Amino acid sequence: MATYAADIVRRLLDAGEWSGELPGERQLSERVGVSRPTLHRALRLLEKEGRLSWRRNAPWVIANGAKRARPTRRAVFLSPYKLEELDPFSLHQYALLSGYAAERGLQFELVALPSVADGTAHRALEALQRKLNPTVWILYRCSPSSQRWFVENRLPAVVMGSSPHELPVRSVDVDYRSVGRHALALLRRLGHSPERIAYLGPEERLVGNVEAETGLLEGAEDGAKPHLHRVPVNDTGTLVATVDRVLAEENPTALVIMRPMHALAVLGHLGRRGVDIPGRLSLLVLDDNPILRHAIPSPSRYVKNPQRFSTLLRRAIDSTLEDSGRQRGEARMIPELEQGETLGRPKA
Repeated sequence: MATYAADIVRRLLDAGEWSGELPGERQLSERVGVSRPTLHRALRLLEKEGRLSWRRNAPWVIANGAKRARPTRRAVFLSPYKLEELDPFSLHQYALLSGYAAERGLQFELVALPSVADGTAHRALEALQRKLNPTVWILYRCSPSSQRWFVENRLPAVVMGSSPHELPVRSVDVDYRSVGRHALALLRRLGHSPERIAYLGPEERLVGNVEAETGLLEGAEDGAKPHLHRVPVNDTGTLVATVDRVLAEENPTALVIMRPMHALAVLGHLGRRGVDIPGRLSLLVLDDNPILRHAIPSPSRYVKNPQRFSTLLRRAIDSTLEDSGRQRGEARMIPELEQGETLGRPKA
């Protein structure tokens, strides 16, 4: 991560972003999208290259202070998360986008702004737009309210994820509605009744999460519905307490889980409780993370092709760069089911 952060700072230096000295490490870590310790290691790497010099209790000094012309074209990857907080799939997409931006002659950087996740970032976004004036914004895990701000201000943006159907913005995502329908149909074919299926989804009301729930309910058709539960994204204690309550009150035969890291925590908790998977309880994950390949038992999950996703994302950005009008364009990818070891027929 320090090497990657050093590359970002190096590109900003080459673009003439600063003259004489760098801003403070706190401000710079927010700009680069990494923690301060990671940034400091990155700056030390640049110091060894002779690009920077540093004395204790003094700013970092740019070795060659001649300011070059700022580029007129840049792409900004906007996310609530810093670089090291991205999941492996999203980090891979970020790396591929970095190469794509270089090919298109775009300066590329990440801006981590936690408030874009809950839609309270409008004032901060105004300041960022004035400061950076990107050629295109790439919005990752930004709330529908934050996405709407870009549309209302007529700014070129592509959503790496899903967007509300009424917003004229291009977006690229997995077709989670189809995934939800397929998941419930699969479990029903194995003999699981919808009312004995419990779904654990994140509290954050991103469009993709809502689509997954919609698909699950549609898959139940006119009969009984699965039980839907929403849990905090980063609160493992609440997650396992919810699992315990669901097992005690609903006696499910199958769990459907949206987020891979939730699935990993649930697998560990059920193993600690001695719950037999899939003998006592089947488990199906609607998304993927490479770390799940190392889980025991191997979770059954829907896997998305990163290269295919990257191709769709680049096409959406190309269309946005070439078209000044705001046109809606949904690119939805169907992932493949990877049959792991966590699906079985319910006990009689």
